[in-house]
Formats: sequence, structure tokens, C-alpha cells
Amino acid sequence: AVLRDWLTKDGGAKGDPTIWMDAIAQETHGWPQHILSYVKPALNQLSADKRGMTTEGLHAVLEAGRDSRSEYYEHHAHEFSSKQRRSFAKLFANIPLGESMDMEDIMTLLTQEYGSDKAESIFDQALHKGILSRRRGDYAIPIPSMQDWLVSRYADT
Repeated sequence: AVLRDWLTKDGGAKGDPTIWMDAIAQETHGWPQHILSYVKPALNQLSADKRGMTTEGLHAVLEAGRDSRSEYYEHHAHEFSSKQRRSFAKLFANIPLGESMDMEDIMTLLTQEYGSDKAESIFDQALHKGILSRRRGDYAIPIPSMQDWLVSRYADT
């Protein structure tokens, strides 16, 4: 409903906005912060296309939204070194999006790479910055697309 209102009421979109809504919803996994990443680009594109919802316009909106999401992830990860980002990417590379891991498994890898004191500090920082969150007694990267971003950028480097 929120996407429909932004596209039709705020953006004045002509026609049925379902394709745009579905594409944006799929990209954002319903995460409110990410939906916001697509709103301004969508409204700008609708204005540029005289309120028409073209396939090319949708591609431009999705690309701009992805860039905005990447900036959001960078903000959360900016205090982590590339090596630390690779460590988390390695941990979650084979974990299905949104699934969790044992704290012991996370700490084992971090301790091997950084020693126990530094590992605990990195783990706590990851919780504080939203890289990790507690879920049913285990820990997960809270936003599936953030996990995808982290793994795709840092798992193979």
C-alpha cells in the first residue's frame, strides 16, 4: 500500500503500478529503510518519464535503489576493516539468506583470525552496528540483502 501510494499519489504514475511495486518489494525484502532508497529515484523517474512507468525507467529506479542500499550497508560496516568484512562474509557465505549461526561458530573463526580479546570486541561491535543480530538464540545478519552485499563483495577477496 505504501509503494502504491508513493507511485500513484505522490508520483502521479499512469496505469497499474504493480510491476514496479513487485520489483521494488522483491529488491527490498520489505525492509522499510530500503523501500525509502527507491522512493526518491522512483518519483524522479516518473517525473522524467511524464508519469509513465516504462521498463527502462524501472531499471533506472532499481539501479539507483541498489546504489543507495550499498551506501546504507557501507555506513553500517564503515568501522570494520576489509579483513574483518571478509571474515563475516566467509562465515555467512554458505548460510541461506536470513538464516542464523551459533555464536560459538562465529567466535571460533574470529578467535582464529584475531585472538580472543579482539574477536570479542569485533563480535560486540558487529552487534552494535547491526551487522549481526540475535535471532532465536543464534546470530544472523539481520537484513538478507545486507548478507548478500557482504558475501558478494568480500567472500572471494
